[in-house]
Amino acid sequence: MDERQSRRDFAKGFLEGLEAAFEEVEKMLARGHNNAELRVVVPTRKAAMVRDVQRQMREQGIDIDEKLESRPVPAVTIPRLAPGERALFIESGPSLSVETLKRLVDSGSRALAIVRTDPERFKSLVGREGVEVKWLVSDAPSSGARQAAAMLGVSVAMDISSIPSAVQDSFIKAADMSGLDATVNEFIKKGGQSVIYVEGIGYLVSVNQFPPVLKLVQRLCEKTIGAKGNLILSLAPGSVEPKEQALVGNEMAHVVAEAAPQK
Repeated sequence: MDERQSRRDFAKGFLEGLEAAFEEVEKMLARGHNNAELRVVVPTRKAAMVRDVQRQMREQGIDIDEKLESRPVPAVTIPRLAPGERALFIESGPSLSVETLKRLVDSGSRALAIVRTDPERFKSLVGREGVEVKWLVSDAPSSGARQAAAMLGVSVAMDISSIPSAVQDSFIKAADMSGLDATVNEFIKKGGQSVIYVEGIGYLVSVNQFPPVLKLVQRLCEKTIGAKGNLILSLAPGSVEPKEQALVGNEMAHVVAEAAPQK
């Protein structure tokens, strides 16, 4: 390919990229996002667009320039939460949020973690003693309740109601929003500096729809502020609608989006 054609292709690709970026901006404005909502939505969409371009380049056998490949990943600042503060982490898996949880536990906070991730794997990620972990499960016979029962060394049960009560304490039914709320209440009532960690917001929305989950988040925020504790939410990119993600972000003191991975 001669240099003239190479320049044409570069200009064409650059123009198409600009058009795609501004189309995304127009879509966000059409949805009525305000400044606070855009602060949450834009980093996620930017990361998704970068990953999509990289995927398309590889599918077409185009090598990424070495300078682009070696470009350092922008550092993401992990906030240090003051008493009463809440943080939303938009991440593909528990990582930045877990680092924040570790800091709080190391500083003396008691921790309750409500997770969709395999609880043993989550405990390994945290690597701290004294973190109480609850697993979000459904009522379906073939879902998390049976798997968790086997993991915890009890007979495989057809549903959570037939699992021994001592083992049931390790589970929270995703559909039981009042039970989840009560679990957090009991934990906070024990006193001391506390941190509530919730991973699996998207899963909760898939089970309960968004409005009840948003109300739960708002109640957790109120409890956190009242107890001068902390709340950490981990949300997978794309697991809820952008508008819903922004509404959750509006309840937080900090919103942190992971950087787009360099592939």
